[in-house]
Amino acid sequence: MKTSDFLKLDIRDILKACIIATLTPVLVLVQQSIDAGQLTFDYKHLGMAAIGGFVAYLIKNFLTPPAIVSKIQIEAQKN
Repeated sequence: MKTSDFLKLDIRDILKACIIATLTPVLVLVQQSIDAGQLTFDYKHLGMAAIGGFVAYLIKNFLTPPAIVSKIQIEAQKN
């Protein structure tokens, strides 16, 4: 499997960024709730965290050179 080319994004990058944009506010919510001692929803901070996570992930993938990931490499990393 080949990752997207340098200075290019593909649909997988967009989908993964959407997942990150969903998970990042969850972490912010947990962190804010622990700090406050109760469950708190600050929608402004959660929205900013979602946008920040989405944009940061896309920038990271945009500037990362392509790599070829094979099943052999994945199995080697597991062991």
